[in-house]
This record gives sequence, C-alpha cells and structure tokens, in this order.
Amino acid sequence: MILGSQRFILWLVAVLLIIPLLIKGHCSSRNKGTAVAFSHPSSAQIIVRIKGSVPSPGIYRFPDGTTITSVINMTIAASADKVMVKATPGTLLKSGDIICLRPDGEKKLELTIGYMDAKELMVLGIPLQPDLLTADDWDALPGIGPELAKRIVFYRQINGAFYSVDALKRVPGIAEGKISQIREYFASR
Repeated sequence: MILGSQRFILWLVAVLLIIPLLIKGHCSSRNKGTAVAFSHPSSAQIIVRIKGSVPSPGIYRFPDGTTITSVINMTIAASADKVMVKATPGTLLKSGDIICLRPDGEKKLELTIGYMDAKELMVLGIPLQPDLLTADDWDALPGIGPELAKRIVFYRQINGAFYSVDALKRVPGIAEGKISQIREYFASR
C-alpha cells in the first residue's frame, strides 16, 4: 500500500513531467507562429481524404500547393514506385479531393482522384462549388429538396455554369431568401 506522502511525491513528479510538455507545445508555438493540435487551420492548407490500399487512410491536411507526387511520397513512401497515377503527377490538389489507391492486380497500385460529396465538405468546413454539385449534393443543403435539386442541375446543364451561389437566382423557383439560407456553405467570390 502506498502511503500518503509517497502518493504526493508521485503526483508531484507527474506534474513536473507534464509542465514542460505543455509549455513547449503551446507557448513556443505561439512565438514561432506554428499551429498546435486542434488549432484553427490556416488558409494556406488543403484538406484531402486518402482511402484505399494505404497504411493510414483518413482525412489529411497538407500545405497549399501540394501535388499528387508529394502526397504519395508522404503517405506511402515505401511503395511509391508501384503507383500508377491516372492523372498528371504534378497536379496540384485542392481541398475536397479524394485520393484513392487500389491494387490493379499486377502488384501495382492505381491512383485515382475524386471529389468529396457535399455532406462531407460541409462537415469539414470546405466551401462548396456550385458547378461541381450533383442533385444529391444540392438535396443535402437546407431548404433544397430533391425536385429543386434536379431543376438546379438541369438548369446548369442547359444554360451553363453558375460560378457563384448568387447565380442561382436565374433558376426558376429560387429567390434571394433561399440563397441566403445556403450562402454560408459556398465560397464567396
């Protein structure tokens, strides 16, 4: 049985070990301008999901300007020479991209790039692009039902790109009130 004084000494040692970690992790990062865990991300970062045959699939933050080649080297460096890329390796990634690595049956990995759906983008705080949204994506937004979502996509196919959420005013049945209800999910131009 540990006596009260021994318990106090153990507690004191634990506190003394934790304090330098807290000081180094928080105070020094403020002085250097670097981010600590759980801090608000800077605008110079992109958010990408990596899935498939990778050691650690999940959501990653990379510096703005990151290419497919850099992501391969950072995430699966051991087998980077076995990756067949179905895109230009120097392509810059953007927030919302999905990088998928799948075996192609010849001891190689095939890399494809997709894009997150609207629900995932909204959860991650990535602004939506009105010209990339499917009917299901539009339907995920508050106040847009499945019928209006289909009309929006049909209108875009016939009349061309919206470029911004404000251009939705051209779609019959969408007024300023509906646009102001969903504006927060889109990038401002």
